Amino acid sequence: ADSAARAFLLTRNPSLLPQLRDAQAQAVDRVEQLAGLSAGNPAVEQRVPHLREAVRRMNTRLAAVVATREAGTIGDALDAARSADTSGARSDIRRIIADMEREELRQLAERRTAADQAYERAVGGRVGSAVVSGALLVAVTLLSLRHARGRADREASLMESERRAREAAEREQEARAEAELANRRKDQFLAVLSHELRTPLNAVLGWTQILQVSKVEEATLARALASIRRNAEAQQHLVEDLLDVSRILAGKLPMERASVDLRDVVAQVVEAMRPD
Repeated sequence: ADSAARAFLLTRNPSLLPQLRDAQAQAVDRVEQLAGLSAGNPAVEQRVPHLREAVRRMNTRLAAVVATREAGTIGDALDAARSADTSGARSDIRRIIADMEREELRQLAERRTAADQAYERAVGGRVGSAVVSGALLVAVTLLSLRHARGRADREASLMESERRAREAAEREQEARAEAELANRRKDQFLAVLSHELRTPLNAVLGWTQILQVSKVEEATLARALASIRRNAEAQQHLVEDLLDVSRILAGKLPMERASVDLRDVVAQVVEAMRPD
């Protein structure tokens, strides 16, 4: 939504307005989905109203900037954007999301500690089982003459107890390994996602700053606007890729084959780095 508003501020292209409104509506829907997912988790659920308010404030300020641009010049819109201070709402959204992530990591650490304790209890139970096994063997030895027929049953019961203890210890180890692997994969995914989302945004911000602080030639202006739009569309494609992850999990992702010209990819990277 922020990218679409910036693009409209610069170009006043009416075709960008549906994208802006769709993005704002999707942001609100995502907050409500998050509210449903966090139900029953008070530590995370209590932050959802603050996130909802920050998103509402962000959408309101973007709408005000767009309305100013529709009614006036780009100078009026830039003044409105500065007075709206959308960066404050954006910072609040990032801070609240960061707090939610920290809370999830804390809960994951608690679960990991609980798994470790369960593993220790399983090991302790195995030692206790060994002690009980020794006592049973002594009892079987003393009563072997009177209970010869029951010896096989007692030994089978002992072996079953030890097998269950081993299986319990193995299950605890597997659960802990799965939790650690899931945590590492989540960290790797967030790192890659942050880098990929930041790359086109840097190009947009770079060209926007150049256009704001200096007068540029017509050719440079056209190239700047083309680069801003291209990188905005690239970031939109990244968001669509994230939505594809949800479709993959639901088993509803359609596959389409297409050729890719690597020269275009290299040219886009060079263009994105040109403001720097």
